[in-house]
Amino acid sequence: MLIKLDHSIRISVDNPRSHLFYRTNTAILLEREKHKKSDFAHVIHPFSSFRVYWEMFMMLVFLLYLIITPVIIAFFQMVRLPKAVLILDGTFDFICIIDICLTFITGYAIDHTKEVVLNRRNITANYLLSIYFVLDVISSIPTEMILLFVWLLGWDTQALMKYVQLANLLKVIRTRTLMTYMSRAA
Repeated sequence: MLIKLDHSIRISVDNPRSHLFYRTNTAILLEREKHKKSDFAHVIHPFSSFRVYWEMFMMLVFLLYLIITPVIIAFFQMVRLPKAVLILDGTFDFICIIDICLTFITGYAIDHTKEVVLNRRNITANYLLSIYFVLDVISSIPTEMILLFVWLLGWDTQALMKYVQLANLLKVIRTRTLMTYMSRAA
């Protein structure tokens, strides 16, 4: 299983973006060998099959997110939402946190120089210094869990409701990530 996972994080000849970036199968295979023998062999290549499948999965999650978030915002205070909706929302938050973690170990391509960065320090710096990291973290805050924690402490949750609704609205910010993933899939 580890061998299959190891293979799935390397550049794939089946990924259409690989061919757009490297042009030939030979160049793709050379990049795969270079990645395998590098100090960054554990980093996920941005043109790997794992990344393709993960981004397709995340597109589905974000589309569902865009449906469920307005429902939660509209009805959270007026009616008691079914537990399934809250569990689904919490699950989406958890998946988005996993996506943030994976971004820290996934290389990125620089189109104008035709370079793929696989150095973990550079990947981390690039993501942390981008506006996307801040937006991803803010939009992935599990607001319902925070509200539950405050309620368990016996504090007044009504005062927090406006902030919880605002935080839920910020989850729609992840639409930017959805659009990025969709453009890569096209």
